[in-house]
Amino acid sequence: GNYVQISGLNSVRMSLRKMRRMQKKPLRLTATERQVLTRLVEQQENLERRGRDLDRRETQLQALQEDVQRQIVQLERIQQDIEQSIETKKAQDIEQLEKAVSFYTRMDPAAAALSIVNLDQKTAVNILVRMKDKQASAVLESMTAERSSELIDAIARKR
Repeated sequence: GNYVQISGLNSVRMSLRKMRRMQKKPLRLTATERQVLTRLVEQQENLERRGRDLDRRETQLQALQEDVQRQIVQLERIQQDIEQSIETKKAQDIEQLEKAVSFYTRMDPAAAALSIVNLDQKTAVNILVRMKDKQASAVLESMTAERSSELIDAIARKR
């Protein structure tokens, strides 16, 4: 559509130039012809302006796409770093938990029970499930019936 208009307009311009060269006297156009030619020139200028605007927008869009791609790559690196940090933290937590289990298994069951009842339930359960059953039973026996039943219930739900 627009290409046909532009090429047609270019043909009109070239024809006008040829006609002017061929004639010694200036070309005389009717008012209607002048209006048509003026509108054609304005349309071509508008199309050229729109073309430049589209080119500019395309360049901006490409720059934005490149920026988004760089941000995605950066976010992926950050995500990998976070995942690595989480894995490191989990490994450290497990190591510390195993160390705590080791301490509690070496303690007298009554002394271990006095300490474990003061821990949050999640930590107490994690320690008790890592202890040998016989040791964990001795520790639970040394607690109040209420606290030991809470921990046993939590242990049962965990498995």
